[in-house]
Amino acid sequence: MDWVGLIDKIGVIVLGIFAVYQYRINKNTDYKIKQREEQDKRRMKRRNDNAMDVWNTVHNLLSETHADRVYIVQPHPLGEEEMLTIHFEVTRNGIIGMREEIQDMKIATVVQFAKYMKDNLFAYITDIEKQVPDRYARAIMSTHGTKNLIVKRLNDNRGDWCGSIFCEYTNRIKIREQEAKQLLHNAATNIQYIIPEIER
Repeated sequence: MDWVGLIDKIGVIVLGIFAVYQYRINKNTDYKIKQREEQDKRRMKRRNDNAMDVWNTVHNLLSETHADRVYIVQPHPLGEEEMLTIHFEVTRNGIIGMREEIQDMKIATVVQFAKYMKDNLFAYITDIEKQVPDRYARAIMSTHGTKNLIVKRLNDNRGDWCGSIFCEYTNRIKIREQEAKQLLHNAATNIQYIIPEIER
């Protein structure tokens, strides 16, 4: 019996089986990669669509509430709430934005006001000195010309605080409290479950 020939034939068969097995693994891997890429594209499209909806809502609030500045403060990371950041902000011409001031701000610097935002569903503030409980938050608002503001809490699908909508005025508030409450409630309902999470 020719052992060398037999070993060669067995080796060819084993290599053939291995090649078929490797081909199937490669095809399966390619399929999973393609599937993952498609999921990522769908996720990015949904995230972009959600962000556009939030931007539209913020723009609409600027005109509907006659505010000088409208923005959304978001805590992050969600659940731990260590920082505050503004991603969505719209201002009238000539009004300084708050976004640069509140970018990865430690909650510890405005802990009383962060608690106030978290605990109150709606606030119609006509006197910052008396109604805003945090001295540092009052200072930030004052240096940016804020005289009055309206704040609406946003909740995620678990009912946890995921941000707050701010409508700020450099003069008096130009909308009645009940009307503002309804407008901000509608805005919050439209965006609170779709607002993109701050990722750092």
